Amino acid sequence: INNDLSNGSNFSLNYFTSITATDSVKNNYREFSIQTFEFNFKFKKIRFSGEGGLGSYETHNTDKEFGELFVINLDIPEEYIYIPVKLQYSRISPQAVNVNSSFQNTSVVELVQSSVVEEGADATIMTSFGGPINNLGYLANNREGISVNTEFKIGAVSVSGGFGFYSELERINKNFSYSHKTNGLMLSRISYFSSGYGPYKQFNSYYRGVFENVSVSDSIYVNDSTLISSGYLDTNGLPLFDKFYCSSDLHLKYKTRVFGKNLYLFSLTNYNTAQDFFSILPVTNSSAFIRHFNQQFDLCYELNNTTTFVCKYGLERVLGNKYTDIDDTDPYPTDNTWGVTEDYIPSYKPRNQFGDLLGFGFDIKLNDAAYLFLRHAAFHYYDNNFSATNIKGTETTLELKINF
Repeated sequence: INNDLSNGSNFSLNYFTSITATDSVKNNYREFSIQTFEFNFKFKKIRFSGEGGLGSYETHNTDKEFGELFVINLDIPEEYIYIPVKLQYSRISPQAVNVNSSFQNTSVVELVQSSVVEEGADATIMTSFGGPINNLGYLANNREGISVNTEFKIGAVSVSGGFGFYSELERINKNFSYSHKTNGLMLSRISYFSSGYGPYKQFNSYYRGVFENVSVSDSIYVNDSTLISSGYLDTNGLPLFDKFYCSSDLHLKYKTRVFGKNLYLFSLTNYNTAQDFFSILPVTNSSAFIRHFNQQFDLCYELNNTTTFVCKYGLERVLGNKYTDIDDTDPYPTDNTWGVTEDYIPSYKPRNQFGDLLGFGFDIKLNDAAYLFLRHAAFHYYDNNFSATNIKGTETTLELKINF
């Protein structure tokens, strides 16, 4: 229900519920609902908007619990502080679960899994992430935080960026997760909508993407054979630490003309971290459990009124510290099955991942309602410490889009 006011402000009430039968014979089900009040009004060019309400989650073996969710935005124009600034405060309780919304589900412990789920084997499963290390602007439940964004121009260059810092509300599990930005689309096509695939069973695919879950260990190696307690988990494997997250984005856009044609250059930089202490800005040393860096460059050149040449280069780095998963197990215990003839030598080190992509293509306008997109890319994804992770290849796609 929405009510628009004469001054451009509006207020609305929203309600959403979902019930899924996970096993109709045993009467197993999952149910979640969201009810919120949404507002948006403007005073002397300052815009105040947001949404707040309650969410709930229950299953056949858990009772229904309610939790709050708030997202509040304050947009301040450049007339007040020289550059426009958008402030956001968000708080989403672990009981607020909605897999169809703009925030990710992190609180349903039984869904943060690494067991193999083949394509179509559990079509009703809700994607869950173990403490997602998100880009700026992507929210998750069981979390609260603040973000600051701005956008301005320096000559012909458009600049937008910001940073955010967040903390979890409850200690639920020992896991973190991150999505691959550079090669995620290619990696997801290895096994559609599956979990626990790859040489170390580390990949979990969703629509056009892949994420990995990372566990904090209860013990660490002081050498290749001696283990000592990490102090991060209790005897039941539950966390003794709080989770904190930092995100930062920087977008650059430049437009010029070359040989009388429009040329667009884009740069997108993301750097995100997860750690067990509060920090306003992303952490740059190994005290962070996970450090995730992604850089993409795009070029678009208009050849004529109907055809545009595009080119992309992407680079990704993921670093885990010594308290996260380490390479201490042979991923191919039955070597003959996999055609592996050499003995596997573990590195006893955490993640040290690289990803890159180089591609080009053409966007062709067939008419006002039809477009043709041709793409070709070469990619490589590997881990210096988990040596069985070494995936590379090429991909060519042809996409026809028709608007009705």
